[in-house]
Amino acid sequence: MLRRRFEQVAVMLLSIIMLVTSTGIVSSLASNVNESSAAPEISSTSTSASTSTTVIEEGGSVTSSTVAQEGGAVIQTNTGDGTQENPYLISTLAEFLSIGNKVNNTASGNKYFTLANDIDLSAVTEKDFLDNGGSLIGIDKALSEKSENVFIVFDGNGYALKGLNVTFEKSTVASIFGWLNAKSVVKNVVIEEPVFRSTSDGMTAIAFVSAENNGTISGVKVTYPVLSAAVSQKTAFITAENLGTVTDTYIRGTHTNLSTSTAENHTISAIGTVGAVAGINHGAVSNVSAINIGMFIPETEASVVYGGIAGCNSGAVLNSVSTGNAKGGKSTDSAGGIVGKAIAPAGAAVSYTHLTLPTSAL
Repeated sequence: MLRRRFEQVAVMLLSIIMLVTSTGIVSSLASNVNESSAAPEISSTSTSASTSTTVIEEGGSVTSSTVAQEGGAVIQTNTGDGTQENPYLISTLAEFLSIGNKVNNTASGNKYFTLANDIDLSAVTEKDFLDNGGSLIGIDKALSEKSENVFIVFDGNGYALKGLNVTFEKSTVASIFGWLNAKSVVKNVVIEEPVFRSTSDGMTAIAFVSAENNGTISGVKVTYPVLSAAVSQKTAFITAENLGTVTDTYIRGTHTNLSTSTAENHTISAIGTVGAVAGINHGAVSNVSAINIGMFIPETEASVVYGGIAGCNSGAVLNSVSTGNAKGGKSTDSAGGIVGKAIAPAGAAVSYTHLTLPTSAL
């Protein structure tokens, strides 16, 4: 009897084992055991939370980058380390305005910058210039004379600086890049519809690119600018004073040979030495165009010099063209389609002008 019952239990157990095996319960249980004993897996399921971390080491080997986690996916965007091979990428106004801090850091020679997109400068005011010695991005001249690490190589990468519209009441110097030393380069950037108006009687130099250029300005375009200064010793769209090189640069104004013109509706107007490219040129200007530039010469007892390319020139102006008109002035003023006033050993070769000049200033 006992033996028979034992056999029945054995048959029942065998049936259960066959049932479990055929339904896959064993393998499922084993899989669950293995998963529970393994290290936890990080899910990439999208979430609403996001975090970001910026890693920056000035002058070091760590590449500056922004690491963001959006919806569980890690995105790393390289923003450069300032070397020639991997320049700092500038994509915001804040980054643009902070360039000067890196430029004037004597501990690092990483001074290469490239625009990653257009930059809106409409929020910029005179205070931004005053706080930085008259420029948005200024090289400290004293630091530059002491350290070879103080310079800037800025590549606009074909992108534009937009919306710049500033009135200067207290400034004595005004430009975006300030003083450029011999190692510095500004290239391949568009300055779109900029406006500078100065009511200051103490302005000594005003220009959109630089107050003084000892380096290289190349491939710069200034489109539909307006620049007026009550008084300025040196005034221009590109550089107030050039001792370096300006080349392959283009300025597009809004005026042709208009007979009814004023300081308000002209492209450029100032009392002092004025040129579309350079107020004063001691260096080399080549392959530049200043098209449809309206120059208005205010009525004043002071002597005024106006030039379609350079106001006063003791350097070289080569392969360049200017068109537009100049109005106003008096017989003691100097005005010229390419150069307003030449000082030996000035040279202007293979340059062309179609700039209508006022007879009173001839």
